[in-house]
Amino acid sequence: MTVTWLRAALFCFLLGEAASLGAPARAETLALVGGRVYASPEATPLTDAVVVTTDGVITAIGSRSEV
Repeated sequence: MTVTWLRAALFCFLLGEAASLGAPARAETLALVGGRVYASPEATPLTDAVVVTTDGVITAIGSRSEV
């Protein structure tokens, strides 16, 4: 009984993964807020910073009041 249940769960998982492979990619924007950004080891860190990425590319970095 448990083996049948596990097989059914695995089949559903694999079916869902296969269905998502044909789905078009979505553009995503992600904002990381409130961290520290170190521009270089010698520079002082930017505190309470925001890093914005769009489609996996950094598009903006700055303090929370600037971005």
